[in-house]
Amino acid sequence: MMVMVSAALEGVNLGRVLLDLTIILLVAKLAAEASDRIRVPAVIGEIAAGIVIGPSILGLVSGSDMLFVLAEFGVIFLLIQVGLETDVAELRSVGRASMLVALIGVALPMALGVGVGLAIGESINTSLFIGAALTATSIGITARVFGDLRALATAEARTVLGAAVVDDVLGLIILTVVVRIVEQGSVGVGTIATTIGLALGFLILTSVVGFATFPKIFAAVTKHSRSTATVSVTAIGVALAFSVLADKANLAPIIGAFVAGLALRRISAHERVERDVSSLGNIFVPVFFLYIGITTDLSAMFDVRVIAIALLLSAVAIIGKIAAAIGALGTKSDKLVIGFGMLPRGEVGLIFATIGLKVGALSEEMYGSILFVVLLTTLLAPPLLRWRLGKESVVVEDAEHAERPANGWVDAENGIIELREIPPVRLLVEIGLDSALLAAEARPSSQLLDWFAMHRNATLSWENESVVRLLNVLRYGNARSWRLLDTIGMVQRALPELAQSMSARASDSTELDPTHALHFPTVESVVARASATSIEGDELVLAAFAHDISQSGADGLAAIRRLGLDLTLMSNIELIVEGASLLRSIVSTEPLNINSRLLSQIATHLKNPRIVEQCRQLCVAGSDFNDTSYLALIEVVSEVQEFLAHPDLVDSASNSLLEARVKAALALASNSSVRSRITHAPASYALSHSPEQMVQHAELVEPSPRPGQARVAVHATDDSDIWLINIACRDQTALLARLSGALTSLKLNVLGADITTWGDGAVLDIFTVQSSSAPNHTEVTNAVVSALSGRRVKVSGQQLSLKAIVDNSAHPWHSVLTVTGPDRSGLLRDVTATLADLKMVIHHAFISTTNDVVENKFEISDRHGRKLASNEIDRIVRSFQ
Repeated sequence: MMVMVSAALEGVNLGRVLLDLTIILLVAKLAAEASDRIRVPAVIGEIAAGIVIGPSILGLVSGSDMLFVLAEFGVIFLLIQVGLETDVAELRSVGRASMLVALIGVALPMALGVGVGLAIGESINTSLFIGAALTATSIGITARVFGDLRALATAEARTVLGAAVVDDVLGLIILTVVVRIVEQGSVGVGTIATTIGLALGFLILTSVVGFATFPKIFAAVTKHSRSTATVSVTAIGVALAFSVLADKANLAPIIGAFVAGLALRRISAHERVERDVSSLGNIFVPVFFLYIGITTDLSAMFDVRVIAIALLLSAVAIIGKIAAAIGALGTKSDKLVIGFGMLPRGEVGLIFATIGLKVGALSEEMYGSILFVVLLTTLLAPPLLRWRLGKESVVVEDAEHAERPANGWVDAENGIIELREIPPVRLLVEIGLDSALLAAEARPSSQLLDWFAMHRNATLSWENESVVRLLNVLRYGNARSWRLLDTIGMVQRALPELAQSMSARASDSTELDPTHALHFPTVESVVARASATSIEGDELVLAAFAHDISQSGADGLAAIRRLGLDLTLMSNIELIVEGASLLRSIVSTEPLNINSRLLSQIATHLKNPRIVEQCRQLCVAGSDFNDTSYLALIEVVSEVQEFLAHPDLVDSASNSLLEARVKAALALASNSSVRSRITHAPASYALSHSPEQMVQHAELVEPSPRPGQARVAVHATDDSDIWLINIACRDQTALLARLSGALTSLKLNVLGADITTWGDGAVLDIFTVQSSSAPNHTEVTNAVVSALSGRRVKVSGQQLSLKAIVDNSAHPWHSVLTVTGPDRSGLLRDVTATLADLKMVIHHAFISTTNDVVENKFEISDRHGRKLASNEIDRIVRSFQ
């Protein structure tokens, strides 16, 4: 066995192959990313990158037998993908115009290509391959341009995309026939008839076998397999076997791969197979395109004869495809748009040319000419389509004063959505959403799609009725509804953040469901739990919609703001989204050990029990909680509701918990200065302390201490070794670092700190410390005063080596910083001094040490009291590393 392996690997430099593959894959991805940013088809960028790294320019990679084999695998996987993406039912349903455009778009370029080949003195075999290469049309490139221009609903787009599907099938049959003829070495009526019969026979036989047996075979595999990968691996193995059968029948192996893909689309697990094949394709297909560039002789392509032939073939290729639009005569479509849409040869043309070179039908020079044609037509099509489609659509205002039909503008009859009357253009959003709701069970008519296409550049406006219709689509629509809205360009124009989110989800290769980009799981969960129809329900559904949009990185609330909602409704939606995020973060991370202080702040922030309950519902719908987390959520929500409803906290004359606290504290104080201090206390402080504590603290702070001076009060707690030390002083740089350092110097273990600052510069610092004996009041005062009058606290110079995480969703008003790492002497001083250097304000701190590992949490803000921006978070994370 080892001898056989050694013989197989003899002459193969494995290290060189791996290096070549590394360069190819990395360069391919860079080229694809760069191409996408400059709006050039990725295939062009990958071929160009291959030329650059190949012998023609840099010479980093050269063509080898091993790379050739890998490139061949790329072609096979590409055709399996094409088959998986081709719906046979769609082939049967293409209209007369699409079928005629496809037939003409194949026959005319084929005839012209063969004619040009013979005219310039090429053999019949070469001429046949030239003609075959010119028949191809790349559906992917055309569909991308139509989508970018919001023109997928146009009659032209429907015609071109339908024709391109037929074109793929016809092209593969022609390629199979031509390859067979070339390999047999003779051209005659009998040879052609035999080859066509064999090709059609193979297609029919393998298709029938695949369509009839694959669903049952793979259902059994799915049922009995233990590994989720078994189905996909088996499917790929079967597809490769079909390629082998095609090769044994002296047909192109890619025809077998394509048929296998067609049949695999009918199995129940085709989405998973399609995803896994796509993953393999992401590796092998770029190898094929770069291999084309690597093996291209750039100097030969600049030969005068090569360029002349290339220009001649380009003219023929362009004329042949534009003339195919004749098939759409009798329709109101723009024939130039159809012709331009059929132009790009793309990956299919490259496959034809490469096979021609491989079987010896094309010389290097002729291959270079065809490669030029493929690149030119692929590059030309997008700008030509943008030019033609980018012109202002004709917006017909004749129906501006049309009366609304009694049963609405649109209706579904016999499964087809039709316009009852031609509506005013200003109702585009309304008609689009009504049609989307009907599209859940019916198909849009050509008349309806044409009307949307005619007004694809008209200005859209949201009205109250439009929002009601959007809510209906969210509640009662499905993936078909959103596909229609995307097709007519309404998502991109009316809600660009939603379009961004759908695009991001569609490109997620880990998701097996191909329609997941058209689903909104949080909305669906909210609607399933309670079919709400009141304004409260509308708030929750729209908040869930915003949450789903945000999950892919888009700004969900920005999308909701486009709806033109009134300020109260919009404010509530923002509060529900923010509150749900806050509850989710609290339950998952337990910042600052969930306590009454934090719960009271949440209660005041969320304002009323209804909002709190809606936050809970959104939190549950948008999260996958385990039993422990769910019970924790229920407990937090119950306690927040208790704060809002408790008669001792909120009386009938108070509008909020904050007002109730301040009012109760003022009732206990008689000194005017103390009352003023209470009145002007920060909200976060007032919500965190009882009225009695507020009076006690105000009496300590009043009158405001002079700079460098402090007043200290030491209080016992219910725990014999836990003490509260209240320090009143003036604000100054690195205050927390100074005070914590002073307490640490007295061998007091600081467990927590709460910092309150008034507008006049007065500060109250409340430290929770651990000590076996009561802290000495005089010693604490002297240490504090010494720290306040000393030099500015500086970081010790030791590297912090701490992990810092900042969460903006864990607190209503502040950012929560969690710092973890090895404990050491003076660490708290260094941490707080670092935050002071970064101009961060510390509002509260919780210090915890377990097994010499600290986990300190700080409520912080910028110097203006706002949550931290992303650049400020980055600075903190870098400073603690």
